[in-house]
Amino acid sequence: MDATPLDDLARRPLAGDNVAIAVRELPAGTVVQMDQGEVTLSTAVPEAHRFAVEGIAIGDELRSWGLPFGVATRPISAGDYVANPRMLEVLRERRRADASLPVEANFENRILEFGQQRRHGIG
Repeated sequence: MDATPLDDLARRPLAGDNVAIAVRELPAGTVVQMDQGEVTLSTAVPEAHRFAVEGIAIGDELRSWGLPFGVATRPISAGDYVANPRMLEVLRERRRADASLPVEANFENRILEFGQQRRHGIG
């Protein structure tokens, strides 16, 4: 499958973000052309959901718009759909029991309140 430029498939708001936001439903196996090479999506990624654009180790923050929004609970590879337990539960209930969705969540929410963001030099 030919690679499609990231900007045609998703938005990575800031260069330091380690996830991108899909602008439409992306099927498993989609090949994304990144600045540093190609990334293949390991599962389907629903529209407006995020996928990793680089590897993320257990305990590392997931960042979008320059802000941390979660912490990896398992290793996340570039091209993996990033999903917390609630997201997977809702997708299975409302959308589909699709084999292309991840079986297990790979991050937990950890959002800093505004005051905490200011103390960490964010926002």
